[in-house]
Amino acid sequence: MSPKISIIIPILNEAKILEQTLSELQSELGSHELIIVDGGSTDGSVPIAEKYGKVVTSVRGRAKQLNAGAAAASGDILTFLHADIWLESGALAAVETALSSGYVGGGFRQKIDGKNILYRAIEIAGNIRGKYLKVFYGDSGIFLTRADFEKIGGLPEIPI
Repeated sequence: MSPKISIIIPILNEAKILEQTLSELQSELGSHELIIVDGGSTDGSVPIAEKYGKVVTSVRGRAKQLNAGAAAASGDILTFLHADIWLESGALAAVETALSSGYVGGGFRQKIDGKNILYRAIEIAGNIRGKYLKVFYGDSGIFLTRADFEKIGGLPEIPI
């Protein structure tokens, strides 16, 4: 039996992009869990989110919201995504494979939708950082087991 994956997405006034992101995610989601953590949206994001997954409210702040989502999650694997990230087909199966192969966690390769050469530079830098330095930012998504997330004490709630 495959482990259950909880996908956790923090939001704050994401109504312009949220419907498209969450509808794109549905084909990949399957029997996994989707938790959207709202940090106080005032733009209609919450009603959109409620159509697709479990909505949790939290104090504003990305780490605080992600920690609140993890606390509400029931999955064995936690996958944190930004509200503008789309997963490619097979992404969650790849997460299961990576973690069952001995990796502690990881992130996804970035591909930014846009023609500007600056986007290619950002993609290359982010993908090199992830592949060689093993450092992942939220823009590339982050996944790890719940046990390891709890072992490290969650995400540090450091103001940016």
